This record gives sequence, C-alpha cells and structure tokens, in this order.
Amino acid sequence: METKTNNLKHSSVYLLILIIFAAVLIHGLFWYYFDTLRQIYFTLDVGGDDNRLPKEFNNYPAWLQNLIKKEKTNSVANPPSYLMECAYKDQAVYYLSPRCCDIQSYLFDKDGKIICSPDGGLTGRGDGKCADFFYDKKSCKVIWRDERN
Repeated sequence: METKTNNLKHSSVYLLILIIFAAVLIHGLFWYYFDTLRQIYFTLDVGGDDNRLPKEFNNYPAWLQNLIKKEKTNSVANPPSYLMECAYKDQAVYYLSPRCCDIQSYLFDKDGKIICSPDGGLTGRGDGKCADFFYDKKSCKVIWRDERN
C-alpha cells in the first residue's frame, strides 16, 4: 500500500514538472513569434498621400518613416504618441512611447530592430530587458509627436 502511495506521489510530481516545462516552452515560443510578428508590423510600408511626412524626415531611415506613417494611421493614443531619438549605450536609438495604460513602449536600434520595451505593459516597467534606459539615455530629442486630437 505504501509503495503505491509513493508511486502515485512520484507520478504526480513528474506530471507537474512536465506541465510546468510545457507551459514554459509554450510561453517562450509565443513571445518569440510575437516579437517576430511585431518586428514585421513595424517595418511594413504604409503608403498614401495622407501619410506624407515633412521634408525633415527625408534624412531618417525608411523604416523610421514607415513607423511614423503607421502611427499616423492608428487611432490617437492616450496620451498622444511621440518618438524620441537618443543615445543609449553608445548607439543611436529611437524610443516610441506607449500608446496607453498597459501597452509597452518600444526602443529601436538604428536599423529598426526592436531592442526592448523600456516601460509600459501590465507592470509599467516594460519587458525588463533595458530597465536602465531612462537613467542612461543621453541627448534625447523628440523628433515626432502625434498632433492629432
């Protein structure tokens, strides 16, 4: 009788470990594919006459111009979106503010690759990959602000 109880306990422990492992694996795959889809979304071109940018944006890379165009096609964020150019860890980066409450912000490198989410999200602290961004950023300037009402 005691052996059956011990076997049952061991089986339950193994099952629990298997469930936790599967959950971690699924979670990791979800975020990997989510990041990939998010990266694709930010690089898609949004054309049209309504999305023309002022000439000063001609000096910025195409991916950044497309990002601003895409933001202009979205509904107005609360607070309104803005984009900052900063120096962070000895490289040029671009910070896109969170759209609202539980939405994460995005920090892009000069090539348009998402580095991290410095703030926003459910905790307000982003994804935790660059928690030092707001302390270590330098020479920031707002290069675009959504002026729509």
